[in-house]
Amino acid sequence: MTLMLATAALGHVNPITVDSDWGSSNGTSPQTSAVRVLTVPAGNPGVIKWTSVATSGSFEYRKNGGAYAAVVDNATVSVASSDTIQFRLTGAAFDTASINVLDNTTNTSIGSWLSLLS
Repeated sequence: MTLMLATAALGHVNPITVDSDWGSSNGTSPQTSAVRVLTVPAGNPGVIKWTSVATSGSFEYRKNGGAYAAVVDNATVSVASSDTIQFRLTGAAFDTASINVLDNTTNTSIGSWLSLLS
């Protein structure tokens, strides 16, 4: 408890975590990632950032099973503990998508996804 209080007093913020990496997938269109659950620790404002986005198809994400929205490089998304994120790639054969997800506050990598359509 004392260590937690001292860490908080120094301004240390723990990063957002995900229950498992989104991994990779390949196959016919559309391809979807696994649904992953985020944990936002106390003191973290809960903002994730899409980085290193590369795509040659229609690349989208959805939060908490809602409507899909376009993935845009360096865009941020607000999240809370137990929120879920899933990615989807649609397009033609050989279209690809890749992404790295960062905790925007700590600049820590949370996970990534890579997909190739066949």
